[in-house]
Amino acid sequence: MTSKPINLRQYRKRKQREDKAKTAEANRIAHGTPKAVSDLAKARQALEGKKVDSHRREDTPRAKDGDNQ
Repeated sequence: MTSKPINLRQYRKRKQREDKAKTAEANRIAHGTPKAVSDLAKARQALEGKKVDSHRREDTPRAKDGDNQ
């Protein structure tokens, strides 16, 4: 009923390697897109932002040039 002893040094190193692998995978996803694809995504996002801004309503009336109220 005795269990195998665990080497804590090896466990820590294995855990550290697994954490590094997760970080590397996240970085590959974030920074691995080609420049053309990321530029296209930015352009599309800017276009959508302009469309949203053009459909906004102003709730407050604009003041005329002579009005100082």
